[in-house]
Amino acid sequence: MLQPPPTFLVCLPCQINFTSNSEELLFKIKGINGNPSSGETITRFDVDFTGLISYPRIFETGISNIVPFSFAFDDDDKLLVANAFKSSISGNPNLGSVNLYNFEDDKKIFSLVENSKIGQTTTCWIRYNSSYIFTSQNVVNSIPF
Repeated sequence: MLQPPPTFLVCLPCQINFTSNSEELLFKIKGINGNPSSGETITRFDVDFTGLISYPRIFETGISNIVPFSFAFDDDDKLLVANAFKSSISGNPNLGSVNLYNFEDDKKIFSLVENSKIGQTTTCWIRYNSSYIFTSQNVVNSIPF
């Protein structure tokens, strides 16, 4: 049986990327205040015309017992977040999921639209391309089709 990763692996920054219009920079950390099973922290920064960032806004999902990893945006600028585990340890089937957040620029907030289990053990990476979501996992090194 596989053991859960050490805490230092799940409380680290996991991705940084621009929004689709490049007006904001998102910085994502696994966990909240060092607690890996408490959700995730996403910090949004405004990017000005010179490329400098300012006005950080911190969003904590507060969704317990998940370990979120990477993110992507769909064609409607909704935020897609790959989640590795739920309430059980790594190695059990069907723990991975994807959260879909409404990314509201005018209000500068996120709102959870849905959480979908996707049949993977530990969903870590996500990419979106023309109406398709691709995810991969590290436990069995696969990309589902």
